Amino acid sequence: GDMGLLKDKGPDYLIQISRGYWLSQTLFVAHRLGLFELLARGPMSPDKVSSHLDLDPRATTIFLTTLTGLGLLTKTNGQQYKNSSLTNQCLVKDGQCYLGDFISHSEHMKSYWEGLAQVLKSGQPAISNSFIEPDMLQITLFLRAMEQATRLVAPEIVANLDLEGKNQLLDLGSGLAPITRLLLARYPHLHATLFDLPHIIKMIKGEILMAPNIQGRVLYKEGDCRYEDYGDRIYDAILMSNLIHMYDPETNNTIFARAYKALRPKGGLILHDY
Repeated sequence: GDMGLLKDKGPDYLIQISRGYWLSQTLFVAHRLGLFELLARGPMSPDKVSSHLDLDPRATTIFLTTLTGLGLLTKTNGQQYKNSSLTNQCLVKDGQCYLGDFISHSEHMKSYWEGLAQVLKSGQPAISNSFIEPDMLQITLFLRAMEQATRLVAPEIVANLDLEGKNQLLDLGSGLAPITRLLLARYPHLHATLFDLPHIIKMIKGEILMAPNIQGRVLYKEGDCRYEDYGDRIYDAILMSNLIHMYDPETNNTIFARAYKALRPKGGLILHDY
């Protein structure tokens, strides 16, 4: 079986894996420097880029060549560089599938991956789930990252769900609720309850601008899904999107038991995760 995966792979495949971080680091730094936002204004020469971003001219030329090799930039006949169409869509704010916060979140996760050997020894996650004073900057970044990743697949998820005749949906650990927002737009009779931690609910209310016809069909519920009840036979469907990967099996069993209790007969559970 495993020969299928590695059939055409030679030693160079191992070299590629070992240098994977070269590629991600190149993307992280370009994004963090604001290079793609700069080039969204139009093509620029390496000298102009280096003076705008206060970088060394020769190093900048090499860096721009690398990003061109990765398909993130293209080079014009006049020796200027500009964003590729993928970059304009996904790495420039207001692009149709902006992933900038997801990229920043991935960069933030890098330090946790450095601790992989310790995780293998201890069996404990690198990121603690115990409640500590929330770092709102990181939480905001995380929520936007999850929304950006989920927004790419949300239309496909919604197209494969049938919620005709269902009236009450609970979005557990909703974050910015990209799937639920599409469901509310698609089903005029659907009402949704967004359940998340108090500081996240506060942020959701500030971040999400819902259409007026949707706003009236949304309830906000503050709580911690690990310790609190979700109610008794209230909902026709419960959505858990990017939730269960954060918890151990025991916690998830508790969450599922509470979800079962909160569902009406013939109610459905919608799971979306890694």
